[in-house]
Amino acid sequence: RQKIEQWCQLTGLSQFSLTQFLSSERQQLQWQSQGLPADQLSVENAIIITTSNQKVYVLDPSSAAITWLKNSLAEDNVEVVSASSPRFHTTFDLAVRFGKKLIIQDVDSVDAAVYPVLRGDKVQQDGRNSLRVYHVSRSALPLTEPHIAAVLCQVNFTTSAASLTQQLVQAALRQEKPQL
Repeated sequence: RQKIEQWCQLTGLSQFSLTQFLSSERQQLQWQSQGLPADQLSVENAIIITTSNQKVYVLDPSSAAITWLKNSLAEDNVEVVSASSPRFHTTFDLAVRFGKKLIIQDVDSVDAAVYPVLRGDKVQQDGRNSLRVYHVSRSALPLTEPHIAAVLCQVNFTTSAASLTQQLVQAALRQEKPQL
């Protein structure tokens, strides 16, 4: 904390904000228009999801993250499949083969067939390495299997009291003063 304050004094900044450093206000407004709640926790989680090099495991009991992910990745022709779907393995194989973006929803545990890809054991196809996999769980409980947790970036969208307060204040402001 002291080093950050020293750095702010040297650079002439009044204060340092990691969220403002890693994303622009324009980007945050775009995320909100795509369905991301406007609270600080959600913005921080969105930054982690969009900048992480690891595959992502999202804890999303309120389904706020899945809505935002689908909307924000819609232009990239994202594939969405349920972990319990009979077409899960086919969809996953095609996503790996063609380097697609894939949202796996309703994940209770990570399928054993997916693990080698999460570890990075896949062979790059035709020079494409654009595969992005997002695991989304409605559970609020983090992964407990250490070998899986080690290869996934876990992001918790569980609404905290502070986040709920921020969301309610912003909803009230939108209702009372929509021009803001």
